[in-house]
Amino acid sequence: MTSADPTPSDPAGHGHPTIGVEEEFILVDLTTGHPVSRNREVAAAASRRGVHLDLELT
Repeated sequence: MTSADPTPSDPAGHGHPTIGVEEEFILVDLTTGHPVSRNREVAAAASRRGVHLDLELT
């Protein structure tokens, strides 16, 4: 960013730069250690507990 660039604003409008943080997990088979595609099952279980998970890769 240069001095001519506008400064990103935070949601409260204070003019402070903001960053985003996210976590990504890889589900693996307990026996082989290979990745498994069970993200929808995990998201459904989380939803039943009141947690929303975004599915980016299926």
